[in-house]
Order: sequence, then C-alpha cells, then structure tokens
Amino acid sequence: MTGPDRESDLIGSALREQRPAGVRTPLRDPSWRYVETGSMESLTAADWAMLDMQREPYMRAERPRQALEMLAAQRRCASFGYQVNNYEHCLQSATLAIEDGQDDETVVVALFHDIGYAVCGATHGVFAATLLKPYVDPKHVWTLERHMYFQARYCPDLPGADTSIAQRWRRHAYYDWADMFVRKFDVDAMRADFTNAPLEAFIPMIESVFSKTPGTFVPE
Repeated sequence: MTGPDRESDLIGSALREQRPAGVRTPLRDPSWRYVETGSMESLTAADWAMLDMQREPYMRAERPRQALEMLAAQRRCASFGYQVNNYEHCLQSATLAIEDGQDDETVVVALFHDIGYAVCGATHGVFAATLLKPYVDPKHVWTLERHMYFQARYCPDLPGADTSIAQRWRRHAYYDWADMFVRKFDVDAMRADFTNAPLEAFIPMIESVFSKTPGTFVPE
C-alpha cells in the first residue's frame, strides 16, 4: 500500500480527531486552570506554581490509563507469522506470570516487556526498561534490557542466535532471574490454544505499579 491509501490507513489507525485551531484541550479536572500563554518561555513563576500543583494529581491518574492504552492500541494488529500477535503474546506472558504465583510488579513487567517490539525491534528491550524503570525493581530493568539475548538459550535455530551474549552476564546477580523470566514467561507465550486473561484483569496491577511516585533519573 502506497500513497494516499497508505496515509489514510495510518491516520485511521491513530483513531484521533483533529483539534480545531483556537480550541483548548479539555482539562482533566474542571476546577483546574489553563496558563494563558502557548510558549513555555513566557510562563511566569505563578504559572509554573499552578502547573506544578495540577501536575501531580494529573500524572498519578493518567500514568496507568495511558500505559494501558499504549498496549491496548495493539489489540487488532495483524501477525507476521506467529500464531498470535504481539498484544496477545504480552497478555499470555503476563497470564503465565500470574499462574506462576508472581507478584503484581512481575506480572506488569511481563505484560509490557515487548510493548515496543514493532516500532523499535532492535531496542525494544531498552524501550520497555525505560518505560518501567521509575516504578519497578532494578532486577526487572536489567532483565527487560537483555531478555531478547536470553532467548538464544531456548531457540537454537533462531537466526543470529548467540548464546555467548547472555553467557557474558553469567556471574551477574540478576542472571538467573532473567533466564527464568524468559524461559517461563516469554518463549512459550505464542500459542493460539492458550486462554489468556483479558487486559481488563490487569488494570488493578497496572494502577498499583504506575501509581507509584516515580524516581528521578538524569542522563549520564
């Protein structure tokens, strides 16, 4: 598909309406106020104070909702050959974590571990790790960043599979956890005959994780 047809398909998949010029985006809370300038450079100390007051309750409420919507956007995506699409893979992974008795944080990590697979395949592990880093244990961040390299231990015919990459981290404190995560919740979560929990079942867990006060990180 090329040209206008392709453009129409992309716009349609975005499922958004164009905001008319001059119309402000509705406030999440009707009691909040807008700043009266469209330029951050023009904001006064009073403007910043008002934004800071409204920002925290906004973020606390929106983080879990927007995280869920990021994943839900993949619900109707096609597959390129796997029995299920990436959305179903993520739900299967999280369902397997629940069945294994894992805590909410681990289940949410399983649910989001491949969220960026289609748009940043080569770096999707880092993408997921960055998304979840402010809210989860460091062992999960380490695992997300590297989980694709552990797949080589269980998928020997995977093109380019190199077991030596994961082996470099053999003495790392999180190695066994990452290996278990991939073995139990990743490589076997592509089955059309599997009944996974619906996305709605994970909402309380998503809210629990993403409602935490995030840490502060400054790039090195």
